Amino acid sequence: MNNKNAGRVTGIAFIIGTAAGVSSLPFLSVLNEDNYLVRIHTNPDQLIIGGLLVMLMALACASIPYWIYPVLSKHRKSLAIAAVGFRNIEGTISLLIAVILINLILIS
Repeated sequence: MNNKNAGRVTGIAFIIGTAAGVSSLPFLSVLNEDNYLVRIHTNPDQLIIGGLLVMLMALACASIPYWIYPVLSKHRKSLAIAAVGFRNIEGTISLLIAVILINLILIS
């Protein structure tokens, strides 16, 4: 893959990650209310959609360094590897948050 295509795919992944993260906020607003477990129990679909959008954001953000690695490694290989590592940590934490959000349905 050449630099131009890598840049396009990276940009698309950024857009998907940002759009999914921002669009998950209205669905997760139930967590800011008092007695949020009761509210989750009455409307679990809202939290499921929010959790799935967080998962989509995590996958898109974690895929970014794999697409941009060939470009970054030409300039500084150690920083390119660090970018992959930190984005993997971000993706893992975001996926864990999404799983916890969906498990709140069972707790409620």
